Amino acid sequence: MAKHLDTRQVMRWLPLYELCLYSGSCNRAAAFSGAPQATLNRAHRAIVALLEEAETKKLSNLLETLRLAAQKLRTTESLCRIEGDPFLPIAANGSGVQIELWQRRKADLTASLQLLGDRICDVFVGSLYDLELERRSKLLHFQGQPLVVEPLIRTPLWRIGPAGCQGSDLGQKPTLSLKQNLQHARLISKLKDSGYQIQPSSRHPKPDAPASNSEVISQLQLTHIPIPAEFSLLDPEPIDHDVIGIAYNASYAEEQPFFKEMMSQLTRQLRQGLQTEMEMAGKTVLAKMD
Repeated sequence: MAKHLDTRQVMRWLPLYELCLYSGSCNRAAAFSGAPQATLNRAHRAIVALLEEAETKKLSNLLETLRLAAQKLRTTESLCRIEGDPFLPIAANGSGVQIELWQRRKADLTASLQLLGDRICDVFVGSLYDLELERRSKLLHFQGQPLVVEPLIRTPLWRIGPAGCQGSDLGQKPTLSLKQNLQHARLISKLKDSGYQIQPSSRHPKPDAPASNSEVISQLQLTHIPIPAEFSLLDPEPIDHDVIGIAYNASYAEEQPFFKEMMSQLTRQLRQGLQTEMEMAGKTVLAKMD
C-alpha cells in the first residue's frame, strides 16, 4: 500500500492518522471529528504501512520529518491546530487565521506539551496550574525543546454544590468531585492537605467510591451553567486560583516569522476573549451571592 502513496496523499492522510492516535482509536476519532470512520481507518492503515516500510529502510526519522512538513504546510495555509480546554472561548475572529481545535479530555500538561514537541499540535491553550505560573511569560525547556509559555488570565476556582446548600451543611471533611479537566496533581495534593476527600469524576465510577457532595469548578465554566438555582456557591471566597495560558514551540516561531505573528495575534485575541468571558462569569458569581 505504501508504495502507491505520493506526497500529496501522505499530507492528506497524516492529519487523520494523528487524530486517531490522539483520540485513542479511529472509532473515537470519528465521533470526535465527524469524519467518516472508513476514511480514518484507511488513513491510519496507509500511514502505518508507510512507517513500517520506512523502518525496514532505516528511515526511523520519517514521522518526525513528515510532522515538520505538515506543520509548515499548516502555517503556509494560515491554519493553526490548537489543543485546548473545552470550556475556553478559543477563536481567531477577523484575523484570517483558521483554527483546528482539539479539545483535551484530561488535565495532563505533560501530554499537551508532548504534542507541541512532536509537532502534532501547533499551540496549547489551557490550564497552566501545575507550572505555578502567574503573570510573566517564560521559556520552558521540555525534552530539549524551548517552548514559549505565557499566562493569559488568572481565574478563581469555586466550590459549588446543590441548590440551597451551604458549605457548613457538608460536614467537617466534605468530598470534592473534580472533573478530568481539573485533575491537576498539585491541586489534588493541595485540597487533600486542606482536609478534603477527593473523588475524581469519570464516566465509569467505582461502585464503592464515596459520594460527592460538592465540586470544584473554574469561574470560566460558570458561563456554561444555567444561572437559575441549579447550584450554589459554597464559600464566599474562591477555594484556589488557576492560570490559563498559551504555549507553543519557540524555535519554530523564530524560524517562521509568519507563525510568530500568528501567535502574537492569537495571544491578544485570546486574552481579550477570556477577559470578556471572565466578566460574564463574574455576574453569575454576584447573582449567586445575593
